Amino acid sequence: MKVRIADVIFDAKQRTLSHVNGSRKLEPKVFTLLTTLLDAPGEIVTRDQLIALVWNNRVVGDGAINRTVSLLRNHFLALTTESVIETVPTQGYRLVAQTELIENTRYNSINNAISDDRQPSEKNQINKTLLPSTLVITILASIIIALLSWFFYPKYQQQSALVTTLLNDPLIGLKGWEYDISTTATGNKILFHHQAEDDPQQVYIYDTNTHKKQAILNNARAAINAKGDAVLFAQKNELTCSFNIFNVENQKVEHLFNCDDVPSKLAWKDSSHFYFNKRLSKSHPYQIFNYDIATHRLMQVSNPKSNNNLKGDFNFAHNPDTQQLAILRYLNENQTELIVHHTDSSEEKHTINKRITSLAWSPQTNSIILADRSTLYHYLLDTQELNVIKQLEIDINSLAVATIDQNHYLLLSSKQVTSDIMRYNIDDNTQHIWQQSAGVELLPRSANGNELILSTRYKNHHFWQIENNEPTLLDIELPFELQFTRYELSPDGDNILLTNLGASYEIDLNKKSISQLFTKQHNSYVSNYYANQTDKIIYSSNKSGQWQLWLFDRINKEHRQMTHSGGYSGRVLNNTLYFSKYSLDGLWSKSIDSQEEQLLIKDFSLLNWLNWQLIDNDIYFYRANSGIWQYSITSKQETLLMALPDNFVHQYTVIPDEKKILWVKLRPVEGDIYQYQLTTAPTN
Repeated sequence: MKVRIADVIFDAKQRTLSHVNGSRKLEPKVFTLLTTLLDAPGEIVTRDQLIALVWNNRVVGDGAINRTVSLLRNHFLALTTESVIETVPTQGYRLVAQTELIENTRYNSINNAISDDRQPSEKNQINKTLLPSTLVITILASIIIALLSWFFYPKYQQQSALVTTLLNDPLIGLKGWEYDISTTATGNKILFHHQAEDDPQQVYIYDTNTHKKQAILNNARAAINAKGDAVLFAQKNELTCSFNIFNVENQKVEHLFNCDDVPSKLAWKDSSHFYFNKRLSKSHPYQIFNYDIATHRLMQVSNPKSNNNLKGDFNFAHNPDTQQLAILRYLNENQTELIVHHTDSSEEKHTINKRITSLAWSPQTNSIILADRSTLYHYLLDTQELNVIKQLEIDINSLAVATIDQNHYLLLSSKQVTSDIMRYNIDDNTQHIWQQSAGVELLPRSANGNELILSTRYKNHHFWQIENNEPTLLDIELPFELQFTRYELSPDGDNILLTNLGASYEIDLNKKSISQLFTKQHNSYVSNYYANQTDKIIYSSNKSGQWQLWLFDRINKEHRQMTHSGGYSGRVLNNTLYFSKYSLDGLWSKSIDSQEEQLLIKDFSLLNWLNWQLIDNDIYFYRANSGIWQYSITSKQETLLMALPDNFVHQYTVIPDEKKILWVKLRPVEGDIYQYQLTTAPTN
């Protein structure tokens, strides 16, 4: 079958789009998407319908749908200037171009892709003719695809035999946030951390028999052992940082050793050993260590690469039955590496094509329960199957498994993070809430009167344009999910510059389109426009072996290295490069034509790569425990513009008129602990 869509010919048999300007071969999912839209010309096809018809009811995120729609749009854009697919905000998509059936065969299942001048009886006759062959072909294709998937691909997203039943809603629900749970072997005691607004962080032990809780520590990271008689904790104050053991019975504390910082995770191995992670410095990823309490011996367990990976080995879980250690290693925002250490010091690595954040060993043999933001998975190590257990309506913080009287239970702590954006007036030191929603408001940016934020007020992260304080969703199809994404507005406010997985992109706000500036092989991360020019981009990359700044000339398509002694975030003014470095505090400057550099601002935090600005002859930056400062390049004088406010999240922008600051304020985090019973469903 051939159908004319606008002035493009769609050949269903060849799966191509053709035009005098050329032809395009359609990817399998893109082909199915187009046929689905053709089956409902002029009608809205919802995302739920697309999931059912294109993805066969598999669990897919908005990113997969957005990428497929974007690919189809790009194919048409390469051939025609006519509008073909319309996005209907919050609803779905609609084929808006004129369609005409120009060749009918018994090959394809497009029942409704016929011109409007046909009579209903003619349409019905065509449908009846096509249906038998379509049904046979569809069934055969499904069988072939299923067999190929079985033999050649890991079986992701299958329904798991491991099922959960919610027992308590919630089990522990205090005012504030309960997080980072650990439990005894029998599940009679649960340790959790609690944070409430204006109160110090506390560590509690909850007795599941008496349903009573006891506060045991303040401002600590802790884990309870299998017997429930000892709590390992790390604690830091203004003077010291130390690892200690709290005796639950007599409440005495035994000091173990001093530390540089509190780990993000710690867990008991047995009564005399424990694991924890730490960074060698702020610019290194988390590594995991094993400590022997009896001999005071410290042994390194893991050593992730440090290139562009500050998270490193951020989470882990020990299996007391097999003595295996499962580690989550950050790869990128779309992939996580699962590493399993065995007792013979060997290890196995599994790449999970999801941003996994939590884990716990499953009661089933050689399998692990994993979680991303809101979905529970069951991962079988032997077959590398990732099966969906449950899609939740809450964000997941941590997991723990307990066995009580031969029954298995999953404990889950939740997390609800929300934030506001404040507008601060520099002249009179007053401020008010500028943007607020039930979601997370992030990364305000302003240029030439155009103001943008990143927000989760509608499903996942999206750009929102603010005009007269009123937000409008920027409905732009992107080939990736935004999540937390640093971006830069062009000086004229018409474009957004951002990176994803090493590639650099630019969004045209007027045309509502995205284009790739260069590919991921350049491994770009922090990108800024060159002075007031948009034809040049300054970006950081470690493609030379360490983080340096590079210049991309968009006209000549050339990449040139700008620094040789380190560079991470850079801006240019009057032929001078001002830049920060990846692993050293400070802001440096150097002439564009020279490699001789000088330290301009010593107390310039590494965190400034995200937000620092250069407006006219003034540099705006964050200083730890102090606030937002202005440095005058002309007078070399520093001025405190905004003292550090409560709940500041290190995200801000100075509006170009240099009179106001937009900054992100974290609201109190909420979260409870839930208990699920784990059972095995019968399998066929």
